[in-house]
Amino acid sequence: MQKGDQLRGAHYLGAATIAEIVQRAGGRTAIAGTKTVSLLHDRKVSPAQAQQSVTLFSGATLPGTALASIARELGVFPESGRLPDAAQNDWTTRALTGSLWKEGVPEFSLLWLSEPDRSEHADAPGSETALAAVTSSDRNLAMILRVLESKGVREQTNILVASDHGFSTVGRAIDVRALLRAAGFKVIVDGEVATQSGDLRVVGNGGTALFYVAEHDGATIRAADRVAATNRLRRRDFLASSSGWNIPSLRRAFTDRECRRRGDVVSLDRSA
Repeated sequence: MQKGDQLRGAHYLGAATIAEIVQRAGGRTAIAGTKTVSLLHDRKVSPAQAQQSVTLFSGATLPGTALASIARELGVFPESGRLPDAAQNDWTTRALTGSLWKEGVPEFSLLWLSEPDRSEHADAPGSETALAAVTSSDRNLAMILRVLESKGVREQTNILVASDHGFSTVGRAIDVRALLRAAGFKVIVDGEVATQSGDLRVVGNGGTALFYVAEHDGATIRAADRVAATNRLRRRDFLASSSGWNIPSLRRAFTDRECRRRGDVVSLDRSA
């Protein structure tokens, strides 16, 4: 992410995050996440604006000097063990409410936990592991509320609880790479490098397939889209999920101009 900011003039993200906006206004922030994704919320693009703010991510910190005091109080960041991953989430929550809030609760804080996301990906929604993960997150939320209460700021604090996505049951999978290879496309996989124009990489992302075509070859993109829109990928080949959604065919056609502007992405869009 920092490399992306360097290459794009501090614009890896298209807009400033809440933490960065608060810092620009002179406020202090505290970001704590079990996963490295918490870096997205404060990439320390302008260090001068973030002198009193700390980002904790997967047991590391920006600035790096902030980690020593956390480690003295809590020990090292736990290894990821059996699911649910309660130890890492508990450690991160205690780091936020203890070390990062020691001098008072900042104007903006964010806590990013890996559960129940990690357990539900690995197991299933409603499983014993997933329910234990939800209990773990509830326990950490309760810790946040208790500390805010003890510091006398709970009634003055807006608390938002959010998730990045939900879960649904997938009844059938389709091997998009195999279909494209059978149609004559050169599909490259992880570890392989495109060697010529038109080499096609397919990246799965949940209920979505992303197509990336070497050198943005428009003819290959349009041909791949036609293959994806055949009956083999139409709606009847997918079972309705538990939420009642269906996944229609890959149906977006791209012109050469669109490929240059938006990249070579063909998605499986969800419709109600």
